[in-house]
Amino acid sequence: MPDWAIRVVIGLIIWLVTCYYVVTPFIYDRVTYQLHKPYVEQMQKMHEYWKGEDTGNLKQYQFAQCVYSSYYIDNAYEINQWVSSIGFYKPKAILSMGELINLPIYKSLCGKQPWKSGV
Repeated sequence: MPDWAIRVVIGLIIWLVTCYYVVTPFIYDRVTYQLHKPYVEQMQKMHEYWKGEDTGNLKQYQFAQCVYSSYYIDNAYEINQWVSSIGFYKPKAILSMGELINLPIYKSLCGKQPWKSGV
């Protein structure tokens, strides 16, 4: 194996490890914040319209953060592929992020929805 190929392989390994532990969690937080912030605002408006009460955004943000954090734990490798390829490779884990809040598995994992009574 030529000397330059060894450097390229080592560089790729360092890039993938750095992305997995540093870059991917940071970018994922930034991307998902843009997804769950409008969702929380929409749920707050819906709750105020139907109930006339104010539960506060904190519980709703915690619910949304729980959903996206759980999803990240389940799909960290696929999300890392998206980040390390600088967005060229888009796995299903990235394409379906906008629909996460409605998936039953995450509703049960993160508890009752914060806009329902009894929470």
